[in-house]
Amino acid sequence: FDGFHQVAPTVTSQGVGLGLTIVKKYVELLKGEIRVQSELGKGSTFTVIVLMPVEQAAAPAPDAPGLRVALALPAPLLRASIEAALADVGVAVRTINAPAEGQPNEVVLCLSEQLARQGGAVSATHVCLTDVGDSHADALIRNGLAADLLPLPLGRTALWEFIARATRREFRGLAALASAAAQGSGETFGHLSILAVDDNAVNREVLREALLSLGAEADFVTNGVEAVEAAKRKAYDVIFMDGSMPEMDGFTATRLIRRAEREAGERRSFVVALTAQVRGADAEAWAKAGADRHLTKPFTSERLTEALKAAGPGSVSFAVDGPVEEASPDAPLIDDTAIETMAAVGRRNGRDVIGKVWGLFLTQGPDAAFRLETLAEGADPAAVAKQAHFLKSMALSAGAASVAEICELAEQDGKANRMENARSRLDDLRQRLDATCREMRRRLEERAVAAQG
Repeated sequence: FDGFHQVAPTVTSQGVGLGLTIVKKYVELLKGEIRVQSELGKGSTFTVIVLMPVEQAAAPAPDAPGLRVALALPAPLLRASIEAALADVGVAVRTINAPAEGQPNEVVLCLSEQLARQGGAVSATHVCLTDVGDSHADALIRNGLAADLLPLPLGRTALWEFIARATRREFRGLAALASAAAQGSGETFGHLSILAVDDNAVNREVLREALLSLGAEADFVTNGVEAVEAAKRKAYDVIFMDGSMPEMDGFTATRLIRRAEREAGERRSFVVALTAQVRGADAEAWAKAGADRHLTKPFTSERLTEALKAAGPGSVSFAVDGPVEEASPDAPLIDDTAIETMAAVGRRNGRDVIGKVWGLFLTQGPDAAFRLETLAEGADPAAVAKQAHFLKSMALSAGAASVAEICELAEQDGKANRMENARSRLDDLRQRLDATCREMRRRLEERAVAAQG
């Protein structure tokens, strides 16, 4: 359970050898224990024991007379868990290889990406399991290919509520989206094919909603390797590219995409560097990699619109989005400009964008900070800088300005091998993060009360 550091860490290296160290700390925080049994040549068994309270009683099981469900789910664990839950309430369930194998009057549960790629059965009812950053679900609902959506992770209560609706044949259709994306008379960009590359779920969700509000949809991938492969399969009009990612960073991915375009004689995609910072050498690196434009997080709808309008022939030089302010210890907890942007996007989309983004941040922000604290205990400044950047990027997208500023300072410390300085900022980071999370929860509660009134 002891951590270790890499001899020659790199920006694109995978893993830092701290997984079990972090697990052990989590377990200890929950006043539990973790055990391991290991036999050379056979493997290891880890056991975690934690006492957890039951917050509420489980919802009553629904009656499902006559309901027939087919599971077209490639992930074995997901398929097995849903199959077991359905069997518990007497639903007739079978496994199929593709959505198109559904039978008449059968409800087919599948991933939205599957249904978009493989198509469905004419006489079956398709229900898509969706995750954050899903680029297919909205279009499938609007086109009538899917009748309902179930968000992942799928809890038993949500599944049982769906079973009750499905038994009554009450599928929500467009109501499942709670969306009317790109309403109004503003300019829309549905004609553009877009690829978005970012390893951070908060960032992906903010960009996804912002694009939908402008009538555009994107394919999402989470690292540079996936981006290069996606660009080989399809000539995108626009590619939004993050910088620091696992597997392969955005700079390398952009260079490889440009090389592939030249070798194949294909038209040039418009690459937008969508990052938490571009200053000095970073701006020069993006320009050399072949990016066309830069967009700073957090971005406004107006600046996103400008970037999309710039896509196309005629771009001859790298355009920086605007000046980047230096880190300041006096940044507000919440960036009201970022929140106003999310609120405006939510109004256009008919969705609670702030609630979705802040919900993700409240879950993932503390986890990212805990990982940063653990890394700072080691001797890998590059890993500290990378994790500080990851949390900073997430914080900027969520409007957590104060957290972003202290992460910027910690990132610069890591890059300059000032590990003691980086460690000295952790208490401040934790205080800022705790205060930010409290403020987010307070505002979310106020909005919920106002909505009920």
